[in-house]
Amino acid sequence: MKTLLSIAMILRLAEFAPAAIVSISNNANCYAEQIDGTGGGVVVYANGAIPGPSVSFHDPLHVTDSGGRHWATEVLFEAWVSASTPTYAQVEGYFVGSAEISGTSTPEIIEAAETYAIDVLSFTLDAPGTVSLINYNVGISTSYSSPPMAYQTKLTLDGVDYQINAADATFTLPVGVGTHTASFTERAEAFKVNWPNPAYSSSGLMQSQHQIQVSSVPEPSSAMVWVLGAGLLLGARRSRA
Repeated sequence: MKTLLSIAMILRLAEFAPAAIVSISNNANCYAEQIDGTGGGVVVYANGAIPGPSVSFHDPLHVTDSGGRHWATEVLFEAWVSASTPTYAQVEGYFVGSAEISGTSTPEIIEAAETYAIDVLSFTLDAPGTVSLINYNVGISTSYSSPPMAYQTKLTLDGVDYQINAADATFTLPVGVGTHTASFTERAEAFKVNWPNPAYSSSGLMQSQHQIQVSSVPEPSSAMVWVLGAGLLLGARRSRA
């Protein structure tokens, strides 16, 4: 009877074993920007989301015309924490961004229209685990591109870029005990600098979806080890009886 009582007490202690995911923090952001290089890089239009653990942002099509030059941007970005438990966490979202520039200017003049979003997950583990960086359903539509459009879907873990091209990709990576940061960056940009022709015209759209998943299993606590030992001891005593 005393042995069974001891085991019950140890099981009670085991309930308080620390979780593998000690903490998580999510921060997402998104913006649209148009830049006129004739004044040394003047922002002629900018609008962005309020950064936070979830973002629901739509900046409708905004068109600017000045001196025979043209800019246009539109961006839609949704990001949210879809799971958070002691052993599993996930953030996910989707992005649609379009950018357009056209006109005539000298090669050294910079013209740009950019749509951009980032989703960052910081987390602390007290046991080893894995991180999955997932980018899927990437689609690109370029109407015209002189100079070329720039597209990016970047997957990053602890400062290391595992994917920078706008394409579907999945990386499942081991992580150790401690604090880590995983992020997903999306960008669709029409950009002109040192373009040899006075005339330029670039327009395109990119869409993509993403997930960042953290999985970890707590290591057996010392209490649980004692439970297993006590169970074996009890079994041995019964065998001798």
